[in-house]
Amino acid sequence: MEAVEILIRKRRRLALDAQIAGIDNFVTEEGRGVDAYELFARHGSMLSPFCLDHARRRMLFCMTPPEVDLQSSGPFFYREQAAIHSV
Repeated sequence: MEAVEILIRKRRRLALDAQIAGIDNFVTEEGRGVDAYELFARHGSMLSPFCLDHARRRMLFCMTPPEVDLQSSGPFFYREQAAIHSV
């Protein structure tokens, strides 16, 4: 299965503190194609679901630094995902 890396160039300011997560939260650039199985095998502990892109029928995952522990961040781990490297 192939995945596409999406590089985050800039985070857009949210109009509200609470907003539905989406790819429009960022200024992005399409990156290279990667093998999804290899990606999860190598970086699985740093990947978490971020949002659905209904227009393109795909699910976006984000890669957070290893020091961010989403499991202990409580129910609002979206705020912890602010430190994303790529989607």
